[in-house]
Amino acid sequence: MDKQFKNIRAQQEIRTTIKAVQNTGSEVEYIEADVTNKASLEEKLQKSVQRLGKISGIIHGAGNLADRRIEKKTLRDFETVFYPKVDGLQNLLEIVPVSQLDLLVSFSSVVGFFGNMGQADYAMANEVMNKAAYQLKRENPGCRVISINWGPWDSGMVTPELKRAFASRNMDVIPVEAGADRLVTEVYAKTPPQDHPVQLIIGSLPTRPAATFDPSLKR
Repeated sequence: MDKQFKNIRAQQEIRTTIKAVQNTGSEVEYIEADVTNKASLEEKLQKSVQRLGKISGIIHGAGNLADRRIEKKTLRDFETVFYPKVDGLQNLLEIVPVSQLDLLVSFSSVVGFFGNMGQADYAMANEVMNKAAYQLKRENPGCRVISINWGPWDSGMVTPELKRAFASRNMDVIPVEAGADRLVTEVYAKTPPQDHPVQLIIGSLPTRPAATFDPSLKR
């Protein structure tokens, strides 16, 4: 029931967002595609390109979570978390070369920079995106390349349980409107693309409780 409710809410949010963008006078086309399936993604994007013209900007915000301690991680956990971010970005940029882009934004996480308990795979995926952004920027100085290391948002993957956990660690969540405003600010910054910072950290940072060091080895 919970999954069905989330699907219904997601569809409502999609329709609301599309309507809001259309009200600005823009043309909108919504496509459902798996970014880890390059062939399917390319086919669907090509149809849109034929109707609307070439793609000049990408905001890559795919992400999944499978939180658990590293000794309990499975290969499936890793694939679920790692592939949408890393393979998804690679597939997008093989279909749409960075050389034709004016803007490339990837949604990374503060976890990629600081780490977080139970999120080894998520940290790896986000840090790969950070480093990829630096390389892509070096190779394409005329493109505004930004990797935003977001703190937790008050929506999406942050469930009420997670929100309470963040509160217990004095971590504030980012209000949706404030986060969206900050994204727009970075996208439309007056700073020339070649001078704009590549990696940004926005929001509260993960904190770790103090622990007593135990020198003995444990299995």
